[in-house]
Amino acid sequence: MRKTMLKSFAILFSFSVLLLAGCSKSASDTPATTANLSVLNLSPDAGGLDFFVGGLRVVTNLTYPQYTGYTQFLAGSLGINVAPNNTTTNLIGGTLNMNSGSYASFFIVDSLSKIKAKPIFDDLKAPSTDSVKIRFFHFSPNLASVDVSISGGATLFPGRKFSDQDSIPNLAAFSYLKAGSYTFQMKNTGGSTVLASISSLNFIGGKIYTLYAYGCVGGTGTQVLNLGSLLHN
Repeated sequence: MRKTMLKSFAILFSFSVLLLAGCSKSASDTPATTANLSVLNLSPDAGGLDFFVGGLRVVTNLTYPQYTGYTQFLAGSLGINVAPNNTTTNLIGGTLNMNSGSYASFFIVDSLSKIKAKPIFDDLKAPSTDSVKIRFFHFSPNLASVDVSISGGATLFPGRKFSDQDSIPNLAAFSYLKAGSYTFQMKNTGGSTVLASISSLNFIGGKIYTLYAYGCVGGTGTQVLNLGSLLHN
């Protein structure tokens, strides 16, 4: 039997107990009184997960590596819990506090025995129409330090380590890149061997993206080491 684990969030957010809608929302149609949260399951061996807000199951059977998009809640403060599908056994639990009008991404990361939450605020102020905003997170539990670069071009994210935005908060900030089509490659820091890549991403001006490393070194099937991307707006 798996041992029940209760984790406290290192970062506090805020929600109200009232769920406004079960559908995803974009930044343009969010009333000022609401907060917005998305959830991404990047725990490679955790199986399907249920996500609870104020004791209400609002996401059911979120499997690896699924993403919910943003869901609106009334701003406030309440408990958040993550449990295996169709159970109420806490794998992750804590209190989230979020201001009205704000956005956050809730990443569920690491192997099941070490599962943890990485909630991160999202600055969704759109860039100009000729540019995009982009950031990168390292969420592969057994991967060493990596560099992420444009194929044949600049290294945008050098020397990134697992969940290093915890200790260096500015790594969670977005940077700017000219709009266009890009292929990104991930290599060990200072190395030349491509560990994973994501090809022909069409970055549209005015949009906001997150790249992330997920999966495992030596993984097979869905757990293979990979690069993923999210569109936030």
